[in-house]
Amino acid sequence: FAEKQYIPIATAKALTFTAERAQKAVKANILQVFDRPTKFTQNATRKTAASKNNLTASVFLKDMADGSPHYLSPHIKGGKRQQKPSEIRLGDWTVIGKNAKKNQFGNLTRATYSKILSDVQVYGYSSGVQNTKLRSQAYAPRSGGGRGKGVKYFRKRNKSGGWTIYQKVGGKRAPKIIPTLVQTARPQYRRRLRFYAIVRRVSREQFSRLWAKQMNRELKKAGLR
Repeated sequence: FAEKQYIPIATAKALTFTAERAQKAVKANILQVFDRPTKFTQNATRKTAASKNNLTASVFLKDMADGSPHYLSPHIKGGKRQQKPSEIRLGDWTVIGKNAKKNQFGNLTRATYSKILSDVQVYGYSSGVQNTKLRSQAYAPRSGGGRGKGVKYFRKRNKSGGWTIYQKVGGKRAPKIIPTLVQTARPQYRRRLRFYAIVRRVSREQFSRLWAKQMNRELKKAGLR
């Protein structure tokens, strides 16, 4: 009977330590399946600890700052991703041009996105519009930008009816034109990140061993072993 009172404490600690190990395993999988993921992507998960009064520990994806689902969600469940704030302002989904200047993670920098939005004259629009109809009206894509001091990005319509944002590089007389953002259909993702399978596997492999270890430790602390 004396040992029974230590079961909730040992269980809570074992659950929390299991969740920590599952979180680390998910991060390892992120590093494995994605090319040069940023620190933000690597640390996409959160963990909640268990207590003796609440024997539940969990690992889950963080929400984005605006409350929307994390951009890794489609890579776990499959399906189409939400628009990025910059895409909402530009009016459609985009992909980065092959020859665009990228950072070490293969992305455009935040400063580059800000410059693009400013140069193509959509910088001041709110990123909070979610309704597709409203968004298409508020951010109707137009050709423009590329004029004025300090402007180096402009948007130009393609023959297909879509558009591309180009960067001007070099002198004024014969600048080099580099496709930087290209309008695209809404991206469809397959399941790549084995989030649920990893958490289940780690729980199955780790919990029993950790529980026995924590139970033994609590009993030793109480002088019962």
